[in-house]
Amino acid sequence: MLKAATRVSKVALRSAAEIPEGAMAFSFASPHEEFYTADITIKQVDIPTTTGTIGVLPEHVPTFGTLAPGVMTVMAESGSSKYFISSGSYTVNPDSSISVIAEEAGPLADFDKDAAQQALNAVNTSTPEGEIEAAVLSELVANL
Repeated sequence: MLKAATRVSKVALRSAAEIPEGAMAFSFASPHEEFYTADITIKQVDIPTTTGTIGVLPEHVPTFGTLAPGVMTVMAESGSSKYFISSGSYTVNPDSSISVIAEEAGPLADFDKDAAQQALNAVNTSTPEGEIEAAVLSELVANL
């Protein structure tokens, strides 16, 4: 009942936001840095989730979920960028806008494989927190 009362056409949503056809508004941030703001448009984003990597294009079905440690690839007119994400959440809205909130994230090129491997070797895996940290660092090392 409420769903029918709140429907707005995608055309109306798209024109209200002034997003070009074939593009999506994208925001991506962590508590320490804002990487993209909602006024940025992209063509596609590949997001690492707890159920596998999903590719999001314009007109994607609305969804939300939990991020898994891994590489997120953002494709814009100017090229693609890769970011490593530790965890967090994502939302794909009915107007094709996307929001990614990461606990920790950074451009993949900013990470050093040797430093990540040293950090992984130093992790105490005898605690649950250590096991989580080791899993994140293992994924980072594998992607560098």
